[in-house]
Amino acid sequence: MVQYVRWYHEPSDGPMHGERTLIKTGRSAGEPYVHTIHAVRRAHLGRYTCEIKNVVGINTCEAHLSVRSAAAAEMAAVAVVVAAQACWIASRRILG
Repeated sequence: MVQYVRWYHEPSDGPMHGERTLIKTGRSAGEPYVHTIHAVRRAHLGRYTCEIKNVVGINTCEAHLSVRSAAAAEMAAVAVVVAAQACWIASRRILG
């Protein structure tokens, strides 16, 4: 049984550059194992970390969001979702 799911964002530039901020938990609205970015902006760029814990241990997965063009923005957001789902699947195997 999962004790908690936490999502963090560490911006790649701007005033919050390098600061890891909690952006979502298992109690937040929506699917706890997926973090979706609907309209990617510069503030969304950076590292996303999904941390899942149960009595056996903690599993952490990361994805880096970078965008080179407007057309690539949607694909990059999908990459963060896919990375999060992979983290959840790995957690199910590792943590039981």
